[in-house]
Amino acid sequence: MTPSVLLLAFLSLVAPPGESPPVQASGAGPAAATLYRDVGYRGPSITVTGSRPDLNLPWPVRSIRIQSGVWELCQRANFRGRCTRYDSSDSSIPSAREYTQSARPATPVRSG
Repeated sequence: MTPSVLLLAFLSLVAPPGESPPVQASGAGPAAATLYRDVGYRGPSITVTGSRPDLNLPWPVRSIRIQSGVWELCQRANFRGRCTRYDSSDSSIPSAREYTQSARPATPVRSG
């Protein structure tokens, strides 16, 4: 069994009843991203695998490592305020006046 199949099997066991784990845009596996307090993927971190309307982080997000999917980080809870999309990892997110308060997998923008 491949690691992605094992991860998907695990997530299906821990997902709330009636709710399936989030799937990345390509359908190849669950969407996942790790948010870091410091630039360069350093400092405290949290890994998110689905919509989180209230992250309740006591620190600003300064870097994001995308394992899969496209992600949207928003300044306010419940995906309000300014939201920024990330389709690849970013080791140095510019300092924001407000902390990131919510995150969710996003539908990728299709060109053409």
